[in-house]
Amino acid sequence: MNEEGFIKLYRKILSWEWADDNNMLCFFIRLLFVVNYQDKQWHGITIKRGSFVTSIDKLCELMKMSKSAVKRCLENLRTTGEITEHIAENRYRIISVVNYDKYQSAGTFGGNENTNSRTNCRTNSRTPTKEIKKYSSYSYRNKKNTAKTKTAAEKLPEKTAAHKQAVSYWDFVELAEQCSLHDPFACNTFYNAFKASGTAMPENTAEIYERFLNADQEHRNEFTENLISGKYKKKWGECRYDL
Repeated sequence: MNEEGFIKLYRKILSWEWADDNNMLCFFIRLLFVVNYQDKQWHGITIKRGSFVTSIDKLCELMKMSKSAVKRCLENLRTTGEITEHIAENRYRIISVVNYDKYQSAGTFGGNENTNSRTNCRTNSRTPTKEIKKYSSYSYRNKKNTAKTKTAAEKLPEKTAAHKQAVSYWDFVELAEQCSLHDPFACNTFYNAFKASGTAMPENTAEIYERFLNADQEHRNEFTENLISGKYKKKWGECRYDL
C-alpha cells in the first residue's frame, strides 16, 4: 500500500447514509486510501485508477475486521452503489470505488486520470507544502500585495467577458473561497457544469454561485442540467477552460 501523499475527504461524508456505522465509515475511508491513484498493470491485467486487487483474507488484515464484518461492508457498499466488484473464479477480486474521480479529482468533469498531482499522491519532486501553496493562491497570497492586485471577484469577470483567456479551476476557487457559504463539493459541481458545457461564466458569477449554494439539491441539479445542455450559452457566451 502506498503511504505517500494524501486523499480528499469532504465533510459531506458525515451526512452519508452509512456515516453512523463506524465499521462502514472506516471501511470506506480505508478503501479510498488503498485503491490505485493511477492505472497499474498486474498479471497482464490493467487495474484502473480507483480500483485494486485483493481478497477477503487480505481485506480482513487490512481493515482489522472479521470475515463476516468485511463481507457485510462489501455487500452494503455494493447495494448502495459505492463500489463494484469483479471476482475471478475465487482466485482474486477487483474492487472499484464508483465515482473515485469525483471524490479525488480537482476541477474535472467525469474524472481525469492526469490529475493525480492534485489528488492523493505526489509524483514530482516538489513537496506537498509547495504544491498546496501553488494551488491555494487565495489562502497563501501575500497580504502586502493585495492592495496592488485585483481581487478574484474583479479578475474572473474580466477573463470570462473577454473569452480570450482560459478560465482555470483555481481562478474560480479563488473567487468561491470568498463566499461565506463556500462548499468544496458544490464548488466542483458548479465549476464542472460550466466546463462541461463550454459556457462562459458571467460577470455576476459570485452571485449565481451563492444562489446555487442556497438552493436545495433538486434546484442545483436542475441548474447544472440546464447549464450542461447549453441553455445559457447564448446568454453568457462560450469560454475555454483549463484543467
